[in-house]
Amino acid sequence: MRMIIRKTILIHLSLFILFQLQVPAQAEFITDSFEDYNAIAEEVIHLHLNKSTYIKGESIGFTAYVLDKHEKLPALMTKNLYVSIEDKDENPITQKLIEVNNGVAHNSFMIDEEFNSGSYLVKAYTNWSRNFSPRNQFTAKIEIIDPKTDEYISYETIEEELDVQFLPESGHLLMGTLNKIGVIIKDQKGYGVAGVSGEVVDDEQNTVSSFTVNDLGIGSFVITPEADRRYTVQLSYRLKEYRKPLDLQKEHTGIVLSTTNKNDELYIAIKTNQNSLKQFQGQVFYLSLHNGNEMELLPFSFNNKTTVNQIIDLKSLPPGVQTITVFNHQKKPLAERLVFNYNGLKKATMALAKQEVQGNSMQITLHTAQLNSKDFNNLSVSVLPQQTKSYRHHHNLLSKVYLQPYIKGTVERAGHYFTAVTPEKKFDMDLLLLTQGWSSYSWNDIFNPNRSLPHAFEQGISIKANINNRKRSKPSFLLHSMNNAEPVIVDIEEGMNSFTIEDLFLKEKDSIYISEIVSKQKIVPAQLFLQSFPSGVPRVKVPSTVLAPKPDYGYTAPLDNVMYSELLDGVQQLDEVVLTTELDRVRARTQELSKNRFGRVKVVSQTDRYAYLTIEQYLQSLGLVVESTPDGMSINRPGRGVYRSPASAGAQRMVTGMAIFFNDVQLFDTSYLYNLPLNEIEFVEVNTTGMGMGFRAPDGYVKIYSLNTSAWANVERETVKAFGMPLSFSETKDFYIPKYQYRNDDFYKGFGTVAWEPNLKVSEQGKVSLSIEQPLVPLTLFVEGISGDGTIISDQISVNTP
Repeated sequence: MRMIIRKTILIHLSLFILFQLQVPAQAEFITDSFEDYNAIAEEVIHLHLNKSTYIKGESIGFTAYVLDKHEKLPALMTKNLYVSIEDKDENPITQKLIEVNNGVAHNSFMIDEEFNSGSYLVKAYTNWSRNFSPRNQFTAKIEIIDPKTDEYISYETIEEELDVQFLPESGHLLMGTLNKIGVIIKDQKGYGVAGVSGEVVDDEQNTVSSFTVNDLGIGSFVITPEADRRYTVQLSYRLKEYRKPLDLQKEHTGIVLSTTNKNDELYIAIKTNQNSLKQFQGQVFYLSLHNGNEMELLPFSFNNKTTVNQIIDLKSLPPGVQTITVFNHQKKPLAERLVFNYNGLKKATMALAKQEVQGNSMQITLHTAQLNSKDFNNLSVSVLPQQTKSYRHHHNLLSKVYLQPYIKGTVERAGHYFTAVTPEKKFDMDLLLLTQGWSSYSWNDIFNPNRSLPHAFEQGISIKANINNRKRSKPSFLLHSMNNAEPVIVDIEEGMNSFTIEDLFLKEKDSIYISEIVSKQKIVPAQLFLQSFPSGVPRVKVPSTVLAPKPDYGYTAPLDNVMYSELLDGVQQLDEVVLTTELDRVRARTQELSKNRFGRVKVVSQTDRYAYLTIEQYLQSLGLVVESTPDGMSINRPGRGVYRSPASAGAQRMVTGMAIFFNDVQLFDTSYLYNLPLNEIEFVEVNTTGMGMGFRAPDGYVKIYSLNTSAWANVERETVKAFGMPLSFSETKDFYIPKYQYRNDDFYKGFGTVAWEPNLKVSEQGKVSLSIEQPLVPLTLFVEGISGDGTIISDQISVNTP
């Protein structure tokens, strides 16, 4: 493993002594340890929730984004995502297992009678993510309000007791040198307090520095501390005065690390004092710079100077959090500072292209120029009234991917730093990282790895089938077709007592149908004991306090505009009937028809009937090789052609390929199938093995069944055993949009739901369209999304009423 020193990033060196001819062993140890520690793939998980405050009876809609932490690309290894809603004590209320494809998934929860008014935790994690820091997983608080118990939406006014913290830059306050000190001022609920100004005075009441915090309660000041003086911070807020002692430990010797961003250049100053120079004489130190994936390392000495300066071009660095650390020759980290590089951030913006009223609906068209529409992409859009008080998430997708994994603490309104970025927001970001202290990395863990990875990547559900009552020395079992997958035949050798089936994606209410094969024509119910992995949703604990959405202190509004009187009546019926999609019906029918068949069943959906006019076109869509003429139809497996023997006088042409059946009658004259309308067909069964036939069919068969036939009446014969699973993948339900008495009152403006679109796609023209009920109030569209190349959208778009 080589040490990484990229001299291309160095613009100016002042007072550095570079050891370029021979790489010190200490430096190799630091870089090798860091690279080894970060060689393992990690995931970052974000849920785009359609709201943060809900009324009981609504749906919680979400789109999940699972990304590779290092590459910032959709994570492709994991297919299983767990989503859990829990009470304040982390007891699960409802949970789902979600199937992830291309790093994206979506689903919803109904807020039913299991919920009461209060705060709840929403968690999302994969099995693999359990090996790493919980900050890479998703945890957020949501608020639920029950109109049956609460007549008003009310947020109490708190008596503000300022919680003031002083945090020296790089973790040290060194005497005899200029120090920058971060200030964080919070209220008693943990939210930043804006508008506070302060002065730093010494014990003789001389003002030595001053500051004002920003809207998030963060600021800074500079001071050169003296050993024989004490300092006090005098705060002024809402006509009140507060005095807080600056009781930081002053160090007589040491190193401080200070940074300044200016015109895309990062100025680094490594400072010490005169007391320390004699102690540091001849010592080699190391300045490291890393983004959580790649590290730059430079050795240096003070060389009788109290300051070593470095200027780095930020455009030459990867985007995101950069962690700067100073090590001594014993590999001990002495000082650390985090900075953020906005250059190269793979961020796309979206704008309103057109809004058009069509009857009672409004068609909204959005446009983006930066997203690669030819690559995979997914957008999720929450449409809410512009004055909404129910969308106050602290993170968006950009902040979750580029910020949260690299810092220790909780960040209030983290998405603020990535929305409509200005120089002021960049300055606010630097203040945030100034006050975050040391990074999320533990150098002790990096240098002394004791890392175990007990939790594997999960891709579907695995089944271990244990054989009971073995009657044959070498039995064979048939796993019937599920979810349009091919049937699976398992041959058991002598001495084997079990077999494993992997990568199953069972949906809710699905069963596994397994038969034992007695002969080529006969199957009987399998005598097996099944174990599934995973068999339940694993528990994950939150190690620290999760910040709830910030309320409007003192706000009160009546709950007199609930979703008619049907708020909670018949919620279960709604879930089962109203939200049942055609896909659900097709899957249920496929499951029913598959359990006694040797082939793969494909039920013709209404979408198929629109897309394909004839049975020939439909069979071709299944990947079969089909030739259809007025003389008849020939079918073969993918990759194999169709051969027709030359016709002779008075003889029918012989056709090689798959046997063809219509309503369980084998067809030798297939001319009937020529241009047969797909509207007359209910389902087909495709068997590429010939298993289950009473005659030789080496190329398999295709069975075609018309509507209203009784050809499948033998489905219930006792040839198969159904096995239910303790855990399966959640069905995707249509999102329920509440019905309101009024769509322009204060309740609706603050807490109404207009629309939720979890899986929109960007067209080749860079456009995205959605249709909503014609609004009576201005709207905001909260957009999140990603493309396959890692470009992220986290945007807010205003839409005015016509």
